[in-house]
Amino acid sequence: MSLTLAVNARFGNKRYESHVGALSVDLGLLPGVNSLTARLPRAVPVDAAPGDPADLTLDNGEEEALVLTGLTRSVARGLAETQVAAVDAGAALAAVRPATSYGAQSAGDIIRGLSGEAGARMGRSTLGSQRLESYVATQGRNGAEHVARLALYGGGIAMVDADGSLAAIAYPEPPASRALRYGREILAYGAADTASGIALVPVGSGTGPSGDPRALVLSTEAISGGAPEPSATVRWRPEAALRSQGAQRAAAQAADSAHGANGQRLTAACWLLPALRPGELVEVQDLPDGLSGGPWLVTHVQHRLDPTGATTRFDAVSGQGGGLLSGLFGALGGLL
Repeated sequence: MSLTLAVNARFGNKRYESHVGALSVDLGLLPGVNSLTARLPRAVPVDAAPGDPADLTLDNGEEEALVLTGLTRSVARGLAETQVAAVDAGAALAAVRPATSYGAQSAGDIIRGLSGEAGARMGRSTLGSQRLESYVATQGRNGAEHVARLALYGGGIAMVDADGSLAAIAYPEPPASRALRYGREILAYGAADTASGIALVPVGSGTGPSGDPRALVLSTEAISGGAPEPSATVRWRPEAALRSQGAQRAAAQAADSAHGANGQRLTAACWLLPALRPGELVEVQDLPDGLSGGPWLVTHVQHRLDPTGATTRFDAVSGQGGGLLSGLFGALGGLL
């Protein structure tokens, strides 16, 4: 497949296209930080300084997409080249150690508050509306870690979108939003069935239903939402922020989905796919017999461009949904 590649990178007040000799981009779910590194010939003037605006758009000849929007992180000058690195809002979140308490708000609302503390812009939010009676954002976690944890409480995952805004979305469910094809985009493909390990079930502690002041009172018994007792395959993880059955159930279901997804993992390589991002649900078609085509939930994306060509590699886990506890929580849905 012949591709006409185009790079459009901005660092500070200058844009660079054909000047970029090599480029690497790493994208992941929070609490990870999305980053890019560009290598420019020494003769190309680079006036950007740390803190200056940065963005990157890539075009593979069939699709053009904004890949990252953020700030210049560093400029390293050598005898042969200048290397410029940039990061997105995930870095600002990771740099903040909040010390804030939130009461009677949903996970999405608390994430919005934390993003404001970090100077980040909130974008997509499709988490459930189940509220948390009390959440203490302690300095034991950075802002990015708190956001990822809150997204789990709200039944989903979090990431930074290409435009630099923070996204917190419900755990994706089939069907896939994008189809890739072996023999067209896919160059290498390795799917593995693995042991998911011990299911970590978040359990809360409260004495009243959501909205009841008694929910703020710690109980002597854990709120498990009907989860199975701890065993060789199930471990309870105490979560003080879960003070009602509704909050407990939403967090436990999201944790269960994540646990089930880890039972199947994928590593694949493609021609450059600028629009592919973590959090997307994809399927792969026309594979040889015996290989699973998904759907797959993309967790990490790497774009690499150098004089030899341009590729995208991505890691993913099963996007089928459900896990060890899915049948149980489904049966309990009408009771909680």
